[in-house]
Amino acid sequence: MRINTPIPLSPNSPPRTGESDKVLLRQSFIKDTYWRAAISGVPAELLPWLRDTGSLTQRIRQRCEDFSVRNIKSGLASIAHDESGLLRSAPLAWSREVFLCADGQPVVFAHSTCAARHLHGAWSAVRNLGNQPLGALLFSHPLISRQPLHYKALAVQHSLYRRAAATRINPPDRLWARRSLFYLHNAPLLVTEVFLPEILKLNPESYKNMNYSERLSLYLQLTRLNKPIGILLLLWPTLWGVWIAGNGSPAWHIVLIFSLGTALMRSAGCAINDYADRDIDLHVKRTANRPVTSGRISAGEALTLAAALAICSFLLILPLNTLSKLLSIPAVFLAASYPFTKRFLVIPQAYLGFAFGFGIPMAFAAELDTVPPIAWILLLANVFWAIAYDTEYAMVDRDDDIHLGIHSSALFFGKYDVLAVMACYAATLLLLTIAGLMAGLGTFYFGGVIAASGIALYHYTLIRYRERDACFNAFLHNNWIGAAIFFGIALNYLAAH
Repeated sequence: MRINTPIPLSPNSPPRTGESDKVLLRQSFIKDTYWRAAISGVPAELLPWLRDTGSLTQRIRQRCEDFSVRNIKSGLASIAHDESGLLRSAPLAWSREVFLCADGQPVVFAHSTCAARHLHGAWSAVRNLGNQPLGALLFSHPLISRQPLHYKALAVQHSLYRRAAATRINPPDRLWARRSLFYLHNAPLLVTEVFLPEILKLNPESYKNMNYSERLSLYLQLTRLNKPIGILLLLWPTLWGVWIAGNGSPAWHIVLIFSLGTALMRSAGCAINDYADRDIDLHVKRTANRPVTSGRISAGEALTLAAALAICSFLLILPLNTLSKLLSIPAVFLAASYPFTKRFLVIPQAYLGFAFGFGIPMAFAAELDTVPPIAWILLLANVFWAIAYDTEYAMVDRDDDIHLGIHSSALFFGKYDVLAVMACYAATLLLLTIAGLMAGLGTFYFGGVIAASGIALYHYTLIRYRERDACFNAFLHNNWIGAAIFFGIALNYLAAH
């Protein structure tokens, strides 16, 4: 999301021919005489809350055990005159009002509104939010921009004050609020947040109050070392390359370096992924409690850990030849950049395949000091395999990805997702067959390919009905495809020797 600086237009200047609605709306916002861009007279402890331009939902969640949204009303309603002017809307507009709650206690009253005509266009996603926070859309969609914040101390006579304090027994004399315009495809949405006194009871430093054991446990969760499936999906193709490049007898120091390096780089990638997706994961039930998203580990801490793991991985390859070190540069770039590709690539899983498979050409470089064509065939096989298994994973999160406006292969393939998965499995197995012929492998290897084919067919029975749990189980089961190919390679060389 981008924060825009308003264009300084004179209030008396007539709009020029061809000016966009967005410029006109910016001019209207600058002329807002009800709310102020400057802020004064605010309690010092409330200032960080009012001035923060990030996701308010995430900020609250970081400081409580249980975050929730209490929907009060949503639909067409009469809005205030100044709101109508800012939106260039009729007095009857779409409006949504909710309480943001920390551990069951309301801490913020949120009021959002947009012109009714935009409900069938740019802001169609807001109509069915229910008890989901609006921030799920505002802070994850790459095309949404935000105007600067404006502030106001609401007196008891103000309609927003009355609605925000409706359930309070002893309301204060005034409540501080802020508001700003969000734009999507030049369509404005006005979001107002009224801060209740209970917001100050949240502990702003809660994530720092942990002992070493608790923090170590969070690091294990952040790096997914407690869930080794990702390491295995990265390790198997790397070992394919190591064994074929070493003609079945790879140097054991190379096996050790690539095995440890795989674990370290995958862990670093997970930390970067959680940093990149911290605003998105917040609004997905399966990922909402991840350490960075929940605030138990800060974003900076996650990046520091990722950098430390990447440095350790680089130190491991120092004994290798120059070509291996040179190939480590694109390998690190692929691993670090993959988490951000979901914003603009329609099939980010293909990029993942290159990131997860780049250990293959590195392995050949380490063993042979060159990268022969078979290495690229194996890498391409891994790309199709990654598209297959990560599409199964994406089928689990399909509804969330649609809501958040991020890309995935499951959305790209649409109703043909199952067919696409099986086609990618077929391409993987075909390329592995070609690689086996190029390497002169025999019965045991092709027995492994046949076993992998049977596993892929079993996955069809899991994903054909697109049930979440079954699709996730299919994803996890891909470990056995990688293992079948590796043991086919290893047994083939062992029998030959």
